[in-house]
Amino acid sequence: MGTESGAVGVLLGYGNGGFAPRVDYDTGSRAFGVTAGDFNGDGKSDLAVASFDNNTVSVLLTKGTFNLGARGDFPTGVGPQSVTAADFNGDGRPDVATANRWGDTASVLLNQGNGALGPKSDYGTASLPLSVASADFNGDGRPDLATANFNGGSASVLLNIGGGAFGANSDYTTGSHCCSIISADFNGDGRPDLATANAAANTVSVLLNQGNGVFAAAANYATGAKPAWVASADFNGDGRPDLAVVNVDSNTVSVLPNIGNGALGGKSDWATGPYPYSVAAGDFNGDGRPDLAVVNNGSGPAYFDSSMSVLLNTGGGAFAPKADYRTGSSPMAVTSVDFNGDGKADLAVANYSGTASVLLNKGDGTFATKIDYPTGNGSSSIASADFNTDGKPDLAVANKLSSTVSVLLNRTTMARINQAPGQADPTTGSTVSFLVTFSDPVSGFGSGHVILGGTAGATTAAVAGSGRTYAVTVSGMKRSGTVIASIGEYAAQDAAGYWNAPSSSSDNTVVFNDVAPIASLVASKITKAKKKKTWSFLVTYWDAIAVKAATIGKGDIVVAGPKGYKAVAKWVRPKTPFRDRASITASYSIAVPGGSWDRRDNGTYKVVLQYRHISDTAGNWTAAGKRGLVIGSFKVKIAKK
Repeated sequence: MGTESGAVGVLLGYGNGGFAPRVDYDTGSRAFGVTAGDFNGDGKSDLAVASFDNNTVSVLLTKGTFNLGARGDFPTGVGPQSVTAADFNGDGRPDVATANRWGDTASVLLNQGNGALGPKSDYGTASLPLSVASADFNGDGRPDLATANFNGGSASVLLNIGGGAFGANSDYTTGSHCCSIISADFNGDGRPDLATANAAANTVSVLLNQGNGVFAAAANYATGAKPAWVASADFNGDGRPDLAVVNVDSNTVSVLPNIGNGALGGKSDWATGPYPYSVAAGDFNGDGRPDLAVVNNGSGPAYFDSSMSVLLNTGGGAFAPKADYRTGSSPMAVTSVDFNGDGKADLAVANYSGTASVLLNKGDGTFATKIDYPTGNGSSSIASADFNTDGKPDLAVANKLSSTVSVLLNRTTMARINQAPGQADPTTGSTVSFLVTFSDPVSGFGSGHVILGGTAGATTAAVAGSGRTYAVTVSGMKRSGTVIASIGEYAAQDAAGYWNAPSSSSDNTVVFNDVAPIASLVASKITKAKKKKTWSFLVTYWDAIAVKAATIGKGDIVVAGPKGYKAVAKWVRPKTPFRDRASITASYSIAVPGGSWDRRDNGTYKVVLQYRHISDTAGNWTAAGKRGLVIGSFKVKIAKK
């Protein structure tokens, strides 16, 4: 999708998923697609925009803080509608390829360094290519090309023959009006296959890679009416990529499960809003399953019903009923990125009416009310990258009617809190240490901004530091358990006055344990004379967190009895090695006095756990003094015959 104004608007994000006003940069006429890549090798994301009427690709290079340099325009074939970036000649720089709608070609423009592209090389496709994808189809380590051809009802495959050059196209029949193409390994053989959405045939086609860049005949599977966009993810959790297809005329998204060997099962249809146009997959509620977000264009009588439908994955490839969220008018594309650094996937939508809608994830799969930011006219494509290299995802929106790309830079101050380096976990110490890192220097952050949680009942947090980095020391734990620390939003401000977003973390939980394991004896009373050289008993060790299995072994137990009897119990090694866990039962045996139990052995036998022999994973040793700890006893009481 594209725009007609010949410009790109850039909107920088600031504060909790918010964005600064757009800055517009000229492109060629009717910018139809945008992609991001580091075209001059400076570590910053640049933009490449396909200009439909000018038959060019415009490259806009990013400077250090966000602004774009003067564009460079590079000729393509006639009517470039789709653009992608990949390193086609293996020099480490991203090159550009376009699908040229009216030229029936794909143009490849090699990166010359500093973001400049060399002269185009055109390669034939079938009629009316609308979409282009790149993957290594023949396994030679070089990215190849595939296009979806609307009039030809086919997919064209062009193999990279080295140096950024491509061989002649090989065409494979798909369904009629092939309009979208993706690549994934559908049969698990390590080779990328192809899938297309076929609008007039109401099907998706799967073409399996046979090796060397050759594909088997298409297998076609029914979808809803007029499938326009196809996406792939493992929706049912079986390790195989499935398909999701939005159906424009039936107002549904069809999910087709991969049933093995690249074959697809029957579709299941899920209701969307009116005129679904694009789909993105992401784990919106943090359960490890990919969910779906579908933008509903609302064209025709439902034009003002523009919305986004979110369908949460309930497992097994099934989805809950849609939840609809208002977007700007006539949404065209959607992308999912964590804009405010809280570890949750947010959504951004390009609206043809000239805005970008940002919907922040609340953490449970629901989204806050949209925030709209002006872009150019006819916004139809949206991408995310860190354009100003501040570690935050920004937005770029291609505007078809104004021929612009709008870039919105993300000004959010992000906070991360994790265990401090060197912090023992589990720990027996009286304090627990965390480290807070902000994305920007901040002020105003103090002890009252640390949120404590966990089961250990920690009560106090002390904060020291300045700028970006702060040390947090937590104390006041009341019991063994966990200590969790986090930072809420509006805890600190950067120099521009932007507040921080809620903290994210990769490890902000520490196990606190100051209680040693306990031991209990399981032993029976001996009341009958027995000829038995050894006698066995059990000892169970228990800890609030976990007993350290490696500390169980030889010399743990001494048994002391009447008439000076004293023996070191032999540990009976288990057939399956112990693992660290809360409760471990160990078996021990002792030598029976004189080789048999009889009346001469009557009396009480104490079972003594030895000093520093059993500990938990936090390093707490069982409470046994140097003389040991009596954990129980058993009696021998054999009566006269």
